[in-house]
Amino acid sequence: MHNRKSLNQYAYPQQITIFTDGAMRCYTCTSTEKGSQCETNPSTLPHGILDSCPREACTIVRVEEWPSQRVKSFYRGCDGRTKVFERNNCQIEKDERTCFTACVGDLCNRGNGLVDHIVHSGSTGSDGGSMVTTAVLLVFSTIIRWCLALA
Repeated sequence: MHNRKSLNQYAYPQQITIFTDGAMRCYTCTSTEKGSQCETNPSTLPHGILDSCPREACTIVRVEEWPSQRVKSFYRGCDGRTKVFERNNCQIEKDERTCFTACVGDLCNRGNGLVDHIVHSGSTGSDGGSMVTTAVLLVFSTIIRWCLALA
């Protein structure tokens, strides 16, 4: 846990996340309605925040009709990093697409659950999303600069 906190401080210097008991907070809700608060704005739900996630990641599972992309169910929660969440991806089977995303950071599971809109701790914006490529490049460039500074 200590290594993750240190990495977040270097990767996102504008944000310092404080974990009071070694656990992060995750949004938690389930919905079967398109455009629900769980899908679009989980921070407004009265019991939409799990104060202490004892597992390894905050997660989102988005199930859609395919190819219409109409949301059938939407889940936000706190889960272990199982093989399903080993990497962020969408799977299409017959007439259904299921997207699995996982993140590590306080309230990081606030995006729309699509793989190209994964929210990383410290990001802002009206849709709460950020491009995965941009975030990965930012993290790697920050780590490289940090390593060069130590050399």
